[in-house]
Amino acid sequence: MRRICSRLMLCGLALTACNKAESERLPKNKVAQAAAESPQPEPAPAAVAEEPPLALPAGQTPGDLFLVPPKLPPRLTTGGDGGQPAVPTSDCADAGPSGALLVKHLELTLPAAKPGEAPQVVQACLFQNALERTDRTSHSGKQFHIVAVWPGDVNWAMDVAEPEREPSNLPPERSKAGHDATAWGTLIATRLPETPVLAVISSRFIDGNLGEVLQWRRQARLLHVGKGWLPFEGREFSSVDGEHLRQLCEGKAEYSPADKAAGALQLACDRLSQWQPTHEEQQQAHLTLRNERLLGKGSDAVTAAEEDPQSAWLLAGKRALAKGDWATAAQMALRVDMVCGEPVTEAHALLSEVAKIAALPPIRVQPAQNPVAMCEPLPDKIAPRRKVAEVPKSAGKAGAESAGKPAPTPAAKVPHAERAP
Repeated sequence: MRRICSRLMLCGLALTACNKAESERLPKNKVAQAAAESPQPEPAPAAVAEEPPLALPAGQTPGDLFLVPPKLPPRLTTGGDGGQPAVPTSDCADAGPSGALLVKHLELTLPAAKPGEAPQVVQACLFQNALERTDRTSHSGKQFHIVAVWPGDVNWAMDVAEPEREPSNLPPERSKAGHDATAWGTLIATRLPETPVLAVISSRFIDGNLGEVLQWRRQARLLHVGKGWLPFEGREFSSVDGEHLRQLCEGKAEYSPADKAAGALQLACDRLSQWQPTHEEQQQAHLTLRNERLLGKGSDAVTAAEEDPQSAWLLAGKRALAKGDWATAAQMALRVDMVCGEPVTEAHALLSEVAKIAALPPIRVQPAQNPVAMCEPLPDKIAPRRKVAEVPKSAGKAGAESAGKPAPTPAAKVPHAERAP
């Protein structure tokens, strides 16, 4: 055992001596390099404290906590299709008369007038003012104001005169209640860059010794780029309120104290029996004529007031467009809008064809328009909604006395109007 321990001690001393001798033979820099190349033990990792989980409302993620980035500034450009449009410095809704009601607001993005220029945003507004009128049979009691605002503080504004019409044979007792005139208006985007907006002011007056005659009027102005609101066209026409005659004949009308007059009932029945057959014949003739024109047949000339000018203008516009005369086609389409007082589906389909053939750039309109079907022929205009009047006791007594008399034979009923202006 002693021999084994002695031998191990001798071997250890020998190895130590060898290592010492080897290190003495190496230069000092080699010794440092050898020490650097020898593997070093990795340091112990530092203790990291765990963060508590985020308390988020239901349905949210950590990304929802980020701040909303600021909007990028408008790109500086000279315009063109990719440039920012030039906008008005003020809103046309703020340019109306004091106390006026904003009826319609349109915003249109017009294409650049020249290459390199920016598109333009144009605003058009229609305002309405109520007027105090004691005579409401000849005065509509409405005044309108139209405004167009362009970039660069260009402002086109004008007052539209109050629609007025003196009745020719409406009795004074019927002017007290139930036979009031009225007016309304709208703005229509035309899709034409040079004349982008059509303003239509409509009015209706009541006439006739029974209040059965309706006098209609349309006035239109067209917004021209660089010129403002210029007169476009107008039209006046009349129709018969068959529903009013029917209610008078049956003794149910209570729109005016004169409705209960003893002679009014028989006169209304006589008038209704004369008017109804003619009206039905005209209505059928109008529909037949309209259907032919919508198929591209027949004449496009308006030869009489009893005809259907809407379909005539539409047919004339299609034929003008087939010849390449897109300016006439556009004017005919706008005539249809003017008479109907609304954007018409068939007319704006024609304007779309005009824009395509004339290579007119598109116009963006806000809010979007919802065209309606072409309105009925002019002599078949719908009856208005009349205000029911409180019949004085004297008139009621007269009505009771007439009730004992033989009742007139009512004529056949006339279909009631579906919609009133």
